[in-house]
Amino acid sequence: MLYIYPLQSIMKANYIPYINQNDYLIQIRSDQLNNQLLDEITKGGDFERKKSEAFAIDEVRYILGSYFYLDFEFRDLLPFNYNRKYHAGDRCIIDFPYWIGNTSQNVDNEDGGNGEGQISYNVGDCVVYNGGQGYVGGVYQESYNCDSQWIGYCCTKENSDINFTLSNWIAIGNQYDIYFVNFPYPIFQLVPDKQIGTEVNGLYFSELSRVCWENRIYKCISNSIILTHHEQEQYGRIGSVPHPNIFPNQKTGNYLITENSGFYGNKQWCDEGEFYFLNILPSYPNYNVQLNSPWCDENGYCWNGNTGCLINPNSEQYIKTWVLGDNRSQTMIEIIVAIAVHNLLVRNSFMLKERAIKKDWAYAKLQKIKDGYNTTLIPIIQPEQGGGGVSFGGDVKKINQWR
Repeated sequence: MLYIYPLQSIMKANYIPYINQNDYLIQIRSDQLNNQLLDEITKGGDFERKKSEAFAIDEVRYILGSYFYLDFEFRDLLPFNYNRKYHAGDRCIIDFPYWIGNTSQNVDNEDGGNGEGQISYNVGDCVVYNGGQGYVGGVYQESYNCDSQWIGYCCTKENSDINFTLSNWIAIGNQYDIYFVNFPYPIFQLVPDKQIGTEVNGLYFSELSRVCWENRIYKCISNSIILTHHEQEQYGRIGSVPHPNIFPNQKTGNYLITENSGFYGNKQWCDEGEFYFLNILPSYPNYNVQLNSPWCDENGYCWNGNTGCLINPNSEQYIKTWVLGDNRSQTMIEIIVAIAVHNLLVRNSFMLKERAIKKDWAYAKLQKIKDGYNTTLIPIIQPEQGGGGVSFGGDVKKINQWR
């Protein structure tokens, strides 16, 4: 059977830094991975690992690309960057170079001679530092084995200190901590949930509902349109029945809205702007942010002492805080690592059977997710694609009608 990759996956980068090297530790020991599977870094070891991860991600796109928003899940996991714009759902990891004191080391200048070099840090630079006793003469000793925790710090004042001065830095987390940006409002749904509850996702009301979509916030200006059974009967085919909602970023409305109608924008949604974090530091677990009488809603989103600013989380009064935790699908991590490790193992002759068993589990799991037997938190493509190119449909159900 011939499978074709979706065009969107062809246009994506081959390698996405979605997997952190620590993710391998659940399935394989560090010494096995680095000393037996991978060559030395100088001989292509890092390239081998990235190539296998790219292959594994390609395989997932190959099977699930027509069903799920995989770009939503396969966001990069990179060290926190003070000057990067982070949108809802984006993530970062506290993993930086070691802090190095200014030792005025000799460096080669442009003329080829020796010159004095200064190590300096600017506002926003990030490092990891350990306050243990193994730091001597501006460097960490090779025999350093201290039980104290490595901590990530962000520079708050430009410095070229010889000794680490805490007043010039702010702690933002333990090394390898993962943070992500929470969604201030639910992700838009084209069709409401089928379950009945106090709040139904996808059922929106004018001036009361807001959603997140494509890195922006939208306010509902027109209620969701739920057609009655009689109204649905007016459409001959299922595919002709309008959806209850309009995509927020749809520039023109539907429902027979034409250029002559005088309406050129989105009939259901008002764009309230891009939502992002910029120059917002992750919160260190033991560091309490001093707030000025914050007010929080039932979802845990807070404003700084001014309930009148609840209209838009883009307000300056909105308290933007990172969430400590890993928002990646842990099942997807296991699948990617299993496929990547097996791909690396074909270069060796040992343990192939055991790794093949894990690889077979990964592919079987993907198939179960595709067929709907297993669920995942990855958003489903809207509207439903019907199997990626396979046509589907039918007549609208009619009550009390003989066929």
